[in-house]
Amino acid sequence: MVTPSPTDSTIFEDQSDDYAGVGHSPIPPTPSIISLIEAKLPLHLPQPSCFDASIFEDISDNHFNNDYATTTTPSHRQPVSVVQVVLHLVSAGDYDKAYEYCTEMTSAGIELPKSDIYEAPASAAIAQQSTLSEEAIQAIFIYWVDLLPSIHELEKPRVYQRLKRQVFQTLRSTVTLAIQFSLVMAAKGYANSLAAESISHIMRFASPPVALRFLADFREAGYIYLNSLERPDGCQHTLDEEVAQRKEELAYLIRNLAIDSLTSQEDFESALSLLPTPENPFRLPTAIYDILLTRMRVSRFGKPDDISRVEQLLVDPRYCDTRKFRSESTTTERDHQHLAVLDKARDPESHEYIGEVLASQLEAVVDQILTSDLSPSLLSEFLSGYYNTGRNTVVPHLRQLATHRNKVTAGIFLYAEMAYHYNHGHDLLVLRLFANHLYFSGVPENEVLNAISYLEGSGKDDRGHPTYHVHPIHQQPSKRKVWPTRSHSDLAWLTLLKLQPIGRRFEQFYNTFIQFQTSHKTPATPAATRFGPPRPPMFPSGGAVFTAFTRKFLEGTSQPEHGATAFRTMLEMGFHPTIHHYTIMIEFYIRRKDIRRAFYLVEALESAHPVKAPQDMHKALEDRHNWRAVPGTPPPDVIYYAALIARFTRSKYLQEALDIKTLFHRRFKYVKGVHKPLDVAFQHLRRIKHENLTQVYLK
Repeated sequence: MVTPSPTDSTIFEDQSDDYAGVGHSPIPPTPSIISLIEAKLPLHLPQPSCFDASIFEDISDNHFNNDYATTTTPSHRQPVSVVQVVLHLVSAGDYDKAYEYCTEMTSAGIELPKSDIYEAPASAAIAQQSTLSEEAIQAIFIYWVDLLPSIHELEKPRVYQRLKRQVFQTLRSTVTLAIQFSLVMAAKGYANSLAAESISHIMRFASPPVALRFLADFREAGYIYLNSLERPDGCQHTLDEEVAQRKEELAYLIRNLAIDSLTSQEDFESALSLLPTPENPFRLPTAIYDILLTRMRVSRFGKPDDISRVEQLLVDPRYCDTRKFRSESTTTERDHQHLAVLDKARDPESHEYIGEVLASQLEAVVDQILTSDLSPSLLSEFLSGYYNTGRNTVVPHLRQLATHRNKVTAGIFLYAEMAYHYNHGHDLLVLRLFANHLYFSGVPENEVLNAISYLEGSGKDDRGHPTYHVHPIHQQPSKRKVWPTRSHSDLAWLTLLKLQPIGRRFEQFYNTFIQFQTSHKTPATPAATRFGPPRPPMFPSGGAVFTAFTRKFLEGTSQPEHGATAFRTMLEMGFHPTIHHYTIMIEFYIRRKDIRRAFYLVEALESAHPVKAPQDMHKALEDRHNWRAVPGTPPPDVIYYAALIARFTRSKYLQEALDIKTLFHRRFKYVKGVHKPLDVAFQHLRRIKHENLTQVYLK
């Protein structure tokens, strides 16, 4: 066989043979992964629905659990879904990254599931120090709050007490933050549980137009939630009736709280704008009208026309709801514990029975507390009779029952209890009640605490009273404090004033008092109102405190001219004097034997209020309870004449006392037994007159 040569081309097939066509045809390319995907998948993938929960992987899926088990230990698992990522970041406390991740998902159109796990980052947003602006911090906080579930989406309803405390009771709190938080939570079904805190806070610190606009928005937010409720087929009619009833109850609650809060601030114009009219008829409870009338009658901002309008609404059944409800649904388990103790005191077979009369009064007080219609006079009468028995167990439970009812009932109860102890000289108990159950507003905190410490160490109070021996748990500060009204603050000031000795320390205390009154008059700047921490409500003290300061200045042996200065300061600050101020000034001049100045004030009062015919004493004393301070000179009353006759008689100014008696008979018809101090003054005057006539006859 011949071996072919490498250079011999004949060993290769001719290109013109049968394989030639194959060699010239193109070789098919290998298909790419992209082309395979495009061939098998549609050109546009379907977009996930924001309301389809199936797009989120279930963290309890066995498939993911098996993968975790083959890669890492359970304590070091890495999140592989949206929900797991959020849970991982929140549990680790990395709220900044959680916020960035959630906002990225939201901007991509992915709706995050609602959950109460977002309460922790929301709380941290306003609790931690940050270099961000107030607006940015509030935006982050509201973003987390918006992710909280609605009230019906939770197995057990929550009130988010921590968030409410941070929004309404911290230095980071602002009107803007409170409004945004309240509206978001109201749209989630929390309007009823949030109304008391949000309305009272915003009514107090926001301007009137903003406050009234908030009321309308808050009501509409609650309506939005109620309209979103759904029921199975066949129950829609029942649902519509329930929604309509709940809307009416919500509007009723909002109006009551708003009018109450505005009345306590003496913003009568805004409060009156919320009252019913023929064009917008609805009914308000009697207690709301009574609170509004009482404050308008004693305030210098109350107008006679407005008082007359409220009085007409009060007696009109179209606008006034006179029904009293003792609702068991609003009675908590804690209330039942207090009621059980009170029932034992009314049970004749119990060893804690307090007697038929006191048991009847106690039952009336309990009913009034549960119906939010507490009468201070009835409570004072019960306290006086009960403490006379030497007992002390019932009152703390009554106080707890009142403070857990609502702030109006709590304020009335605390005022009646403080007034009882003040009238009986229990200064320590007055200040303890104020410090333990009321916020320090309108009264210097350091003065109250120092006075309590001084009284506890000195033992000046009579410790034999039963209240000093109650269980220590009832002497601890309350967790449900309320804002004090002017009446509470006045009692605290009067108690502190009694403890101050005449001298330089008393003058410093008076200057502190004046500073607190002027701080109420100083308006806050818009910036401070919008972004700064709100100031607590401080009501200017009434005339009773100025009367006490003036009297103590005039009774002091050194520099009595400070009394006249205090009187002028009161006038300069816009407070209208009462007849009591003129009485103590006239008595001061009588003690100084300056009869000319004393009668100058007497004649000024008489000429300012001339009379044509004497008035009945009964009616005069009744009208005195409804009298309110008005600009100008106050009219003389029965107490004024009784005090002057007694002072002139004690000072041996017989003719001047007879002149005052003549002025009294010109103004009033004397009825013996109506006013005991006046009877005593007339009796003393007759005795002195008889003694003088006897001495003249003997001479």
